[in-house]
Amino acid sequence: MSADVTISTTTAARAAGGAIATLFICALATVIGYAGAVRAQAAGEWHGPEHIYRSACVYCHETGVAPVLKGRQLDVAYIGERVRKGFGPMPAFKPSEIGVADLQALAAWLHASAPAPADGN
Repeated sequence: MSADVTISTTTAARAAGGAIATLFICALATVIGYAGAVRAQAAGEWHGPEHIYRSACVYCHETGVAPVLKGRQLDVAYIGERVRKGFGPMPAFKPSEIGVADLQALAAWLHASAPAPADGN
C-alpha cells in the first residue's frame, strides 16, 4: 500500500511540475512574442494610449499573467519607470518603441482609468 502512495505522490508531483513548467513556458513565449510584435510598432505610430494598451499591455495585464493596471490610479511616474525599465518578465520599452509623449499619454490614461470589466460582463 505504501508503494502505491509513493507512486501516486511522485506522479502527482511530476504532473504539477509539468503543469507549472508548461505555464511558465507559455507565459514566457507570450511575453517574448508579444514584445516582438510591439517592437515592430515604432514610436510615433501609435493611435493614442488605448491603442498602446490594447497592443502592448492587455495580453498580460488583463489575463492574470501580470497585475491589473486599470482602475488602480497608479502614479504616472511609476508607470513610466516600469515601462522604460521593465520589471521581472515584463520587457523594457525603449523611446524608439513607445515615444516620450506616447508614454506620458499612456501613463496619464492608466492613472485616470476605471477598473477593467470583470469576466462575463
